[in-house]
Amino acid sequence: MLKHYVEFCFAGTFFIERQIKEVDERNPNLITVPSDAFAYRFYDCTETVINGETLIGEKKNFSPFTYFGKLYTLNEVKSEFPENKNLISNMEYNKIDKVVRTRKGNWQFLKKGDIVIT
Repeated sequence: MLKHYVEFCFAGTFFIERQIKEVDERNPNLITVPSDAFAYRFYDCTETVINGETLIGEKKNFSPFTYFGKLYTLNEVKSEFPENKNLISNMEYNKIDKVVRTRKGNWQFLKKGDIVIT
């Protein structure tokens, strides 16, 4: 059986912390995003019961991330945050044109299809 999940992302001390909830459908209008989450995405897993044991398949069908924050281009980061040399260098080296500064203050690289809600 195919099951749907939403993954919420939180700013951790060193790494992104995640909270996962099963949902009936992949509809953003039907979820409540925790106020301390800076992003979320949906994904699916296939679950099968064999001899009373539930087997869970690999995560698949990931949606783009939806971020809460402000989108910046490389030129805007250079202009507004010139002291953030590591971010600028990483963007240039990895050919990343857009980032988001989330409502929690952390920076995330944007991938094709990602959404930013201001």
